[in-house]
Order: sequence, then structure tokens, then C-alpha cells
Amino acid sequence: MKRFALFALITLLTASAVWGASFYWVETSAELSGVGAAGDRAITIDNNGVASVYYNDAGSWTVVDNLVATRFVGALTGAVTGNVTGNVTGTVSGNAGTASALAADPADCAAGQVATGIAASGALSCTATPSVTTLTGAVTGNASTATALAADPADCSAGEVATGIAASGALTCTATPTVTSITAANFISTAVDNAHQAAIGNSGPLNDNAMSSGSLWLNGSTNMVNVRNYDNDATLQVFTSGAAHTLNFATTGTLTGGIMILDNTAGPTAAQSYGSLNLVNAAITVTLPTAVAGMATCVMDNGAAHDIIVDVQATDNVILVGVQGAAGVGITNASGSSTGDYVCLVAALANKWYVMGKQGTWASQ
Repeated sequence: MKRFALFALITLLTASAVWGASFYWVETSAELSGVGAAGDRAITIDNNGVASVYYNDAGSWTVVDNLVATRFVGALTGAVTGNVTGNVTGTVSGNAGTASALAADPADCAAGQVATGIAASGALSCTATPSVTTLTGAVTGNASTATALAADPADCSAGEVATGIAASGALTCTATPTVTSITAANFISTAVDNAHQAAIGNSGPLNDNAMSSGSLWLNGSTNMVNVRNYDNDATLQVFTSGAAHTLNFATTGTLTGGIMILDNTAGPTAAQSYGSLNLVNAAITVTLPTAVAGMATCVMDNGAAHDIIVDVQATDNVILVGVQGAAGVGITNASGSSTGDYVCLVAALANKWYVMGKQGTWASQ
């Protein structure tokens, strides 16, 4: 039989004495079948320890109440259903299936907020997302990007170069610098530099025995490019295009090339007086430069008959058919000008122009 609190047993015995009725204490309600009379009381206790109070009403047993204990002493085993009211003293082992306040997922914090805790009701305690202004201590890892550099900054304007980038992500720009001079004192000397295989300005040539195979240099005085051969035992000199040269050129082969054609040029330069043909188509005075040995030029009337004068400098003479004219006096075809007249002059000596060929009537002015 199960143990009951002393107060329950006393209550039932007292009720039987007052009412004068019989009292039955059985384990199951099945044991009440066929016993008892009207007014009798009974208590049943099942194997689960549940006690029920019965009343016999005209020969039929009816449950009128359940036994409610206000104090329970001893070990309580088995599952407890329903609510437990009051304090529990002692150790409670095992886990509750769930806490009522957390039986469901609580409502999330609003946008822009973070949870700082959870109340007894199960609701989250929220606050605005904090803004970090200063970090103290070591920070590991890399930020995915810096906001100021999330996009390509605007380029510098035309004629500018970037010198840096500001914290805002904007480029710091300045005008493109102009290079006015380059100092190479520690690289190439200002004269002949055999160590670096270079010569500056109009300096003299490099020493042949100091040049390495394949090296070259430009002589500003002669406008010649010197190139050292592969065997490093000879130096080749090469003429530069479009420049005047003072060196002699000798060849045993054939030298081919065109002559310079001038068009109505009244004052040909010295450079234009080495192998040139000046075609004129009007009355004109052509004044030759100072004669330098080796110059050669022709003047030809190209079109209708025109009076042509070929004049010379005050220091020069024209030698026509073996007769030297006065200094500074040229020749002309004015006495009998006709279409196709021409005259060719060669400076065989300095300040001397020799007529080497002509057509028409040419005479001293």
C-alpha cells in the first residue's frame, strides 16, 4: 500500500466517526464492486500513487474528489504532470522539456539594432548598432575594401601627373614636370670617354684601340659616324644624311646618285652649290656663294628667252674662256639671250669660278 500524508488519513477517519458510515481503503475501484451501502466513503490508491475519494450514493460509488496534498515529504519518483505550485526544496535532477517563455523563437531586433540580452519573458533586449570610432589594440585580417577606394578615383587632368592619394580616395595631382637638362657627369665625360665608348659634342674621335667591337660614335666636327668592326681591328666611317661633310671620300667602285635641282633660286647656299642645276624661267640675277674648291653648279634658262646674270661675291673672279674677269664681276647672256641658254661653273680654286661649259652668248657684265 502507498504511504499518505498523516493529515489525509486523520481527515478520513474523522469523517467516518461523524457520519457513522463505513470507510473503505482499497487499492483499485474494482474492489468496491458489490460492497458498501449508501453514505459509505472509500479511498483508492493505484500503483501510480494517485488517490481518489469515492462516495456511495444509493449503492453506486462516485468519485467526488481527488486527494490533494499540501505537503509531501520523501522522494518523488516518476513523471509529474500538471503544474507544481509552491517552493521545491532539495535537488531536482533531469531537464525540463522546455521553458514556457522560450517555447518559441523570440521576435528579432529591428533593423539597425543588435541584441544585448534576453528577458525572463523570452523577449530580446535590443539597442542601436554601435558605431566604432576608434580601435585600440591589434586587429588581424584585412578589410574587404576601404570605402573611400571602393570606386576608381577621378583621373588627373590633361598635362598633370598623380603625386599621391588622399584619405578621401581623391588623387593629388600636379603639372607634368618639364625636363630641362640631364647631368651625366658620373656616366659620360664631356670629352672623349674611352671608358664608356662615347664622345660628346665636337670632341675628337675615340681611340681605335680603346673601342670595343660594334661600338660607334658621332664626330660632330665631320658629321661622320664611326663604327668599330666585328674583328675590332678597323673603324668604319659612315656619312650622315642631310649634313655637310669635310672628309674626303675615295672609292674604287662606282658612286651613283642624283644631282640637286634648284628652282629659280636667286641666292643658292654653299650646300646647294655642290653638283646642282638651277632652272630659271624669268629674268633673274643668280648670286653664287663664295667659291670653295670642289663646288660645281649650272644655271639654265628653262622656257622663253630671258636675260640671266650669274653674279659672284666681291672676293671672287669668273674665268671665262681663259680670261679672268675683275673681282666681284659676274657674267650674263643679255647680249643675245635665247631659250635653252646655260652656263656651268666649277670652283677649281678658292675664290675662282671656272666656266666649264655653256650655250648661248655669255660675256662679262
